[in-house]
Amino acid sequence: MSSAGALTIPTIVHLMMVDDPRFSEENGKVKETEELLPKLLAPADHEGSVNAIWNVAGLQFTRNRVESVQYTLQDIGLTERDVRKEGLEIPGTCDPTRERDRQIFRAIQQKFGTKTFLGLQVFIWPLIDVGGGCAMSDPGGTVGAVWLEAPSLRDPTGFRLMAHEIGHFLTLQHIDSPPHGPKLLMSRDFRGTLLTPDEITQAKAHAHAVMNQ
Repeated sequence: MSSAGALTIPTIVHLMMVDDPRFSEENGKVKETEELLPKLLAPADHEGSVNAIWNVAGLQFTRNRVESVQYTLQDIGLTERDVRKEGLEIPGTCDPTRERDRQIFRAIQQKFGTKTFLGLQVFIWPLIDVGGGCAMSDPGGTVGAVWLEAPSLRDPTGFRLMAHEIGHFLTLQHIDSPPHGPKLLMSRDFRGTLLTPDEITQAKAHAHAVMNQ
């Protein structure tokens, strides 16, 4: 059960469906992830939920709504030449230090996101070629969302992937887990669930800043 006084962060999930009949199978996989959301965003006393991990920081994420969004290849800057056999890939490398990558995030949020929404926006895509997920945030609020790919989200470790990317949304960076120590949430392999005291402090501060803009 979530702790008393936890900060509740409403969450909108955008199911990104490409308007192209060649990708009906990929769209189907994105749509299927909707059935996972009740478990992924279940209360903190449910093992295998995002909130079971983030409860230690006094944060809980609740589903506000889920909506299907139609987009075209051109909408996200792809051309026919960019489309590979295995599906669709988001352009960019998800590097918050690169202005081009920040611009891609801004453009997606401005075009498909919910404007003036205070909370977390999650975009679920057919395929992301950066390890299954991507996220950015900044103090000014111009970049702030989590992107997840449908196949990775369906994996049994999908809840850890989502919780990890939420960590990036809350401005946390990657950290190396000690060889024989606890598995940390922000390690690159998505095998951990633990947060360090400094990460908890940083994440809470940013969450409160987002919700009090």
